[in-house]
Amino acid sequence: MSHQLPPPAVARQIRIEAGLSRENLAQRIPCSAASVRRWEEGESSPNGLLRERYVSELRRLRAQPPAWWGGPA
Repeated sequence: MSHQLPPPAVARQIRIEAGLSRENLAQRIPCSAASVRRWEEGESSPNGLLRERYVSELRRLRAQPPAWWGGPA
């Protein structure tokens, strides 16, 4: 499985549409919220196991309906 990161702005949008704060996403990886901020702002990129977990979590979140989607009316 490829662990290619989406562009930082796309990663941020995935998190926001899932209704997660940086802190919530960081707890799922696990890492610090400051790390998530740096990744989303393009200041740095995760490596190794953190990269694998970050990419996997973003893929999982992208597969879910957005947080605002309540389902069929």
